[in-house]
Amino acid sequence: GTDPNSATSLFKCLEISATNLPAPGKIVRWPSVTGRVYSIYASTNLMISDFGILTSGVTATPPYNTYTDTLSSGAAGFYWINAHQ
Repeated sequence: GTDPNSATSLFKCLEISATNLPAPGKIVRWPSVTGRVYSIYASTNLMISDFGILTSGVTATPPYNTYTDTLSSGAAGFYWINAHQ
Protein backbone atom coordinates (compact mmCIF):
# COMPACT_ATOMS: atom_id res chain seq x y z
CA GLY A 1 0.00 0.00 0.00
CA THR A 2 2.96 2.37 -0.29
CA ASP A 3 3.71 4.72 -3.17
CA PRO A 4 7.17 4.02 -4.65
CA ASN A 5 7.23 7.54 -6.14
CA SER A 6 6.87 9.25 -2.75
CA ALA A 7 9.71 9.52 -0.24
CA THR A 8 7.16 10.00 2.55
CA SER A 9 5.21 6.82 1.76
CA LEU A 10 6.68 4.01 3.85
CA PHE A 11 5.75 0.97 5.88
CA LYS A 12 6.80 1.14 9.52
CA CYS A 13 5.84 -0.15 12.92
CA LEU A 14 3.89 2.56 14.76
CA GLU A 15 4.16 1.26 18.31
CA ILE A 16 5.74 -1.37 20.48
CA SER A 17 4.58 -1.15 24.08
CA ALA A 18 4.67 -3.40 27.12
CA THR A 19 1.51 -4.85 28.58
CA ASN A 20 0.68 -6.89 31.65
CA LEU A 21 -2.95 -7.68 30.84
CA PRO A 22 -4.15 -10.35 30.35
CA ALA A 23 -0.56 -11.71 30.27
CA PRO A 24 2.87 -10.07 30.14
CA GLY A 25 3.93 -9.24 26.60
CA LYS A 26 4.45 -6.58 23.99
CA ILE A 27 1.86 -4.91 21.77
CA VAL A 28 2.97 -4.30 18.18
CA ARG A 29 0.89 -1.91 16.01
CA TRP A 30 1.32 -1.01 12.34
CA PRO A 31 -0.72 0.54 9.49
CA SER A 32 -2.61 -2.04 7.46
CA VAL A 33 -4.04 -2.05 3.95
CA THR A 34 -7.06 -3.94 2.62
CA GLY A 35 -6.07 -7.04 0.69
CA ARG A 36 -2.82 -7.63 2.59
CA VAL A 37 -1.93 -10.46 4.94
CA TYR A 38 0.83 -10.06 7.50
CA SER A 39 3.43 -12.28 9.14
CA ILE A 40 5.25 -11.21 12.29
CA TYR A 41 8.77 -12.28 13.21
CA ALA A 42 10.84 -11.54 16.32
CA SER A 43 14.46 -11.61 17.47
CA THR A 44 16.02 -10.84 20.83
CA ASN A 45 19.49 -10.09 19.53
CA LEU A 46 20.26 -8.88 16.02
CA MET A 47 23.92 -9.83 16.33
CA ILE A 48 23.58 -13.52 17.20
CA SER A 49 20.08 -14.72 16.39
CA ASP A 50 17.78 -14.95 13.42
CA PHE A 51 14.20 -13.79 13.32
CA GLY A 52 11.73 -16.52 14.29
CA ILE A 53 8.13 -16.45 13.17
CA LEU A 54 5.58 -15.49 15.82
CA THR A 55 2.48 -15.70 13.65
CA SER A 56 1.36 -15.64 10.03
CA GLY A 57 -1.89 -15.18 8.17
CA VAL A 58 -2.85 -12.01 10.04
CA THR A 59 -5.51 -10.37 7.87
CA ALA A 60 -5.62 -6.61 7.45
CA THR A 61 -7.90 -4.58 9.71
CA PRO A 62 -7.42 -1.06 8.28
CA PRO A 63 -6.37 1.46 9.26
CA TYR A 64 -4.20 -0.41 11.84
CA ASN A 65 -3.35 -3.93 12.89
CA THR A 66 -2.36 -4.87 16.42
CA TYR A 67 -0.65 -8.04 17.63
CA THR A 68 0.16 -8.95 21.24
CA ASP A 69 3.38 -10.93 21.56
CA THR A 70 3.19 -13.08 24.70
CA LEU A 71 5.89 -15.49 23.47
CA SER A 72 8.99 -13.28 23.49
CA SER A 73 10.57 -12.80 26.88
CA GLY A 74 12.95 -10.13 28.13
CA ALA A 75 13.02 -6.36 27.86
CA ALA A 76 14.67 -6.11 24.43
CA GLY A 77 13.01 -7.24 21.25
CA PHE A 78 13.12 -6.63 17.53
CA TYR A 79 10.21 -7.17 15.16
CA TRP A 80 9.90 -7.67 11.43
CA ILE A 81 6.45 -7.38 9.85
CA ASN A 82 6.06 -8.85 6.38
CA ALA A 83 3.12 -7.84 4.19
CA HIS A 84 1.95 -10.01 1.28
CA GLN A 85 -1.18 -10.55 -0.78
